[in-house]
Amino acid sequence: MNHLAFLEVLMRELPAQLRDAKYLADVFEYLLTYKSMGDFTAYQLLLNLSYSDVIHFSEHDFVVIGLGSRRGLQRCIRDAIPRSVEVDIVRWMQITQHEHFERLGIKFNGLGPNRLPMMLCDIEHTLCELDKYIRQCTKKSPGRTFVPSGKLGKLGKIRLPKAWSNKSRLVLRIKSQTEAEAEVLEKFTVESIQGHRVVDGVREFHVFWEGYSEDEATWEPEDSLMEDAPGVVHAYLKTIQGRVSSLRLSER
Repeated sequence: MNHLAFLEVLMRELPAQLRDAKYLADVFEYLLTYKSMGDFTAYQLLLNLSYSDVIHFSEHDFVVIGLGSRRGLQRCIRDAIPRSVEVDIVRWMQITQHEHFERLGIKFNGLGPNRLPMMLCDIEHTLCELDKYIRQCTKKSPGRTFVPSGKLGKLGKIRLPKAWSNKSRLVLRIKSQTEAEAEVLEKFTVESIQGHRVVDGVREFHVFWEGYSEDEATWEPEDSLMEDAPGVVHAYLKTIQGRVSSLRLSER
């Protein structure tokens, strides 16, 4: 019922928001106003809308760096990356992709029958998959094996959305730093903590994030988490203490 109510609201209010939006970032910020929408789901819905004729913004306008792509980016660049420059780095990757393919000896024939270069969203998704791949390779025990459900269609049958040929999408419209609300793009809300561990003497918590899938859960150090969400940490520690007390009583 909540999903249906949400769809009803979107059908009633979203068309006007799309019509009046000056930037793709405006649509994203509007979607974030709904409690059920986190950065991940809002960005995915934004990409789905871009496949249609309801909005015509350039693929180079906007990108959201999610948790998975942030970890993937960190794996590519060893030094600490300030969040304020993450989007700039992804834009640089997108602009210079042909140089890197040539440098690494990779033959990239482009995406789809029109052989398009990778767009911002493609770079972001690839970084996320890179992190998943490395995590899978470093697991001590093998996870679930991928089993294909069928063969891919022939290249000649693959078609890009017709909306992508709209000339309005050739116009670059990037929100300036003074117009953008950076705090909205970097909003991550802790949904729950489901475990903890100690790594090199530092306690880390297994954090599940609001609006993200379980696969996007991350291990966060106690110090940084205490700054962002101390209430959730204290609540989790209380449950741990309660379990330990109950265990001791049962042992007696």
